[in-house]
Amino acid sequence: MVALNYFAEQNKIPLRDIVVISPDAGGVTRAKNFQGLLSSVGVRDTTLAMIIKQRMGAGKIGSMHLVGNV
Repeated sequence: MVALNYFAEQNKIPLRDIVVISPDAGGVTRAKNFQGLLSSVGVRDTTLAMIIKQRMGAGKIGSMHLVGNV
């Protein structure tokens, strides 16, 4: 996983205020799994956020709201 390797390399200096964001409700499980993987390479105290999209129709987003502390 490219992003995991990047963060593992960057962790040589302490990383702070890392937020893993899911682009939609369907990606929350993947985001939580990535958050766990970050912890396994020494990146601690991450938080999780997600974007809630309200659709106007197929392929049309009416609004987006960020849920979480970013």
